This record gives sequence, structure tokens and C-alpha cells, in this order.
Amino acid sequence: MSSAVSIELLQKQIEDASTELAQSFLSTIDMMESLISTNERYYDGSHCRFVSAKSALIAQQMGMEGFEIFEIQTAALLHDIGKIGFPDYISSKYYSEFTNEEQKIYYKHPELGKQLLSVNSNFDSIGNIILQHHEKLDGNGFPNHLGGNEIHIGSQIISVVDFYHNAVFRRKRDRTQISESSLSAINGTALVTQSQKRSSQAVQYLLSKRKTVYNADVVDLFVRMVEYERENLSEQTILRCSVHQLTEDMIIAQDYYTTYGLLIVAKGEHVKPHIRNALIKFANNGEVPPKILVMR
Repeated sequence: MSSAVSIELLQKQIEDASTELAQSFLSTIDMMESLISTNERYYDGSHCRFVSAKSALIAQQMGMEGFEIFEIQTAALLHDIGKIGFPDYISSKYYSEFTNEEQKIYYKHPELGKQLLSVNSNFDSIGNIILQHHEKLDGNGFPNHLGGNEIHIGSQIISVVDFYHNAVFRRKRDRTQISESSLSAINGTALVTQSQKRSSQAVQYLLSKRKTVYNADVVDLFVRMVEYERENLSEQTILRCSVHQLTEDMIIAQDYYTTYGLLIVAKGEHVKPHIRNALIKFANNGEVPPKILVMR
């Protein structure tokens, strides 16, 4: 065998091994996201998916590229992994309702998240972003009271989006499926109205804390994003559509779960090929209706 052939074979083996490692890495992320989703009973929609999607968009708009965006997106997706196993009496409460002991438990989740990811060195940077996602510019965050530029920019992004989604979509009781009959007659304007007050209050708080608690550029980008999406949502109409006829201009109008409580797709997510394929598969198995509620 010539040296040229040997090198070519070696390169192919390296490429194959790299592909396998990447697929294993992504499969691990998917598995952890599924675990986190089962722990999100007190939200309308998926908290981790919302924070992940918006954080990635902000990172992109700030000029980041490639793997840097991927790390922030993944850290945002997994930022609450340290809450897995939290007792229900903590998960069901708002932060302002915690006792001193419950606060101590809650304060541990960024460190627990980093610790869980530390078993795989590929997650080191992602773990550090998760560790810092509750740090504040003024040094009054946790767990290490970092301030200013000591805080990873990915953590600063996640902090803003995480606050907003908690303020607008967090609830004190288990989420329940909204009946299709109640949704079939309403439009996007009604959905906007339902959460408008909470959203406005959350936005005003973020604006009042820009530069002191939250990164000003991140806040400004996110607020513009929220305002644009809410204006666009008000023009949408809800309809019932076959999973086989879903198109990429549609938005999911209701959370859909498996029979054992795993979130398949969350309200507000844009229909993408992998979402459509998943819904078709679960519809064929009877896990979701053959027609689902969407906005367009």
C-alpha cells in the first residue's frame, strides 16, 4: 500500500471518528434536553427551548459565529439541568416565596449543572456558561458574585432571556392542556392580550436594569425581538392542520406531549422539518392528534 493511500485511509478514519463523536455529543444533548423538559411542568411552553432559541438569535445579532453560537445555544438549552430532582415544593413556587432553606437549595443549581456536565470534557465551556447564568453585572448574582466583564457573554445573554420567560410564562400550578375547542375560535390577537401585561412589566424591568444588572446591548436586542414578534403574532390566525400538511410558515399554537409527559413540541415554535417529522411519527403512534393547532 502506497503512503498516499495510507494517508487517505487515515484521513477517512479520522473523519469517520469525528463524525461519530459529534453525533454522540449531539445525542447526549438531546437526551439531557428531554430530561429537563419533563421537569418543566410549571411553564406555558418549553422554558429551555425558548431560552435556547432566543439566546442563539441574540448571539448571532451580536456578531458571533459558528461554534460560539452553538455553545451559547446549548448552554441555554441545558441551563436548568441542575434543577433536575428538585422537590415539587420548590419547583411549584416563585422565587419570592422561597424560605431561607429553599433559597439555599435553589442557589446550588448552577453549580450542580456544571458538575453534571463535568463528566465529559467536551462540555467544559458550556458548563462554565451555565455556572454563571445567574451572575449580575453589579456583583449581586450567584453563585460567585462575579461582576461586569468577569461574566461570560453567553451567561449575560441567557440571564436576560431566562428572566423574561420566567416573568411571563412561569406558573404556580401544573400546566394543563388547553382544549382544542377553546383555541379553535381565537386568533393571535387574543393570545397576545393574554400575556401582554406580564410581558410589558418584564420588558420595563429589563430596561430599568440595563447597564446595572443586565448587559445593555443584550437587553436592547431582546426587547426589539420581543416587540417585533408580538406585533407579528397579533396578525396570526389559529387553524387546525394535518401534521402531513405542516409548512415552515406555520407556528405551533399549543404544547403537545407524549402520553408519559415528554414535550414533543412547544407553543410558539416555528415548524421545521425535524418538528414536522416528529409530529408525523407521534401522530402515527397515536401520541398526538392527526390534526394540530397552528398559527399562520
